Amino acid sequence: MTDFRLEGPGSGGDVDGPASATDNAIARFDGTGGKTLQDSKVTIGDTGLITQTATADIDNIFYNTVDSNASDAREIRLTFRGDTAAGAAHDMVEIMVSHNGAAADHQGRFRILLNDGNDSSVPTSEILNFTPREAVFNELGQNNDFRVEGDTDPNLFIIDASDDAVRIGEDTSSKIGFYGLTAVVQPSALTGRDSTVVVDDATALLVINNTRTRLNDLEDRLQALGLLA
Repeated sequence: MTDFRLEGPGSGGDVDGPASATDNAIARFDGTGGKTLQDSKVTIGDTGLITQTATADIDNIFYNTVDSNASDAREIRLTFRGDTAAGAAHDMVEIMVSHNGAAADHQGRFRILLNDGNDSSVPTSEILNFTPREAVFNELGQNNDFRVEGDTDPNLFIIDASDDAVRIGEDTSSKIGFYGLTAVVQPSALTGRDSTVVVDDATALLVINNTRTRLNDLEDRLQALGLLA
């Protein structure tokens, strides 16, 4: 336990400051003597609002001096917490920055976790995971969909986690849309496959058969992708 003691005038524990200061500003030491304070550009309001003002660019540095190259070492975590209706404190969002676990270098990892609301007091749904080599959505393989909204189409592009599939456009639209290998909106198939064409010219027959084989192969591949019925 640390004891704090306030001493009167003339004692060795006096703290001096400027003649005036900004209300609610965080006090800083002025110099290395440990007794003189100065004003700052950061204020904490009566409601807890933290405000930083400056006349130039602001650089805020969070420095973790842990000497480790292990995965997720040197972690710095920013947590957003709130109370439930019952008064219990739950962490809603976590933003984590850490080492990527590679060799003795400075590779970083950036993650965002959200509380999914399933009676957990901490975020367990990892939405985004960025490393120098990849950007991953839904890293933990949970039921988190990815959706891009267009100007008039709210479901312009969807990656559906529960179906392990991708859809482009509304189910009822004329756009190409498919889940996995089963098309939702499909263009018509190509015309029926022709039988082998018999001609006298062997070269012409070879060209025709090769072309037919290639078209059939193309149709098979498009059907496998769900783009043809």
